Amino acid sequence: MTNATATLRTAAARMRTHVQDVLDEMDRRPDYWNPPLGDTAAYSQGVDSGLGGPAGTLAAAWHPGVALAAADWLDATAAKSEELNDLLGVISEPANDPIWNAAVRVARSYLGEVDV
Repeated sequence: MTNATATLRTAAARMRTHVQDVLDEMDRRPDYWNPPLGDTAAYSQGVDSGLGGPAGTLAAAWHPGVALAAADWLDATAAKSEELNDLLGVISEPANDPIWNAAVRVARSYLGEVDV
């Protein structure tokens, strides 16, 4: 596994942890997250109301479903790289692949390793 592949896996795992933390909080405080748990609108409404303005709109758009989809994408990108490495018998990164580069940039940004 390359360092970048490990970064993809780490970011995906952290996203999933953050999603579970949000879902747990929504479950503990249903009065705050009205309507009920699991409703994307509940998350978006709660975040947008709490932050407000463009920051609230952006944060609200990054609801748990989006975070889980991004985590799945990062893991799938890492798995594709690992499969290629196994096939070729070398450990390398597909640096010329724009999808790979985008995934690595998202992962590093999420982990606070780089500014976008």
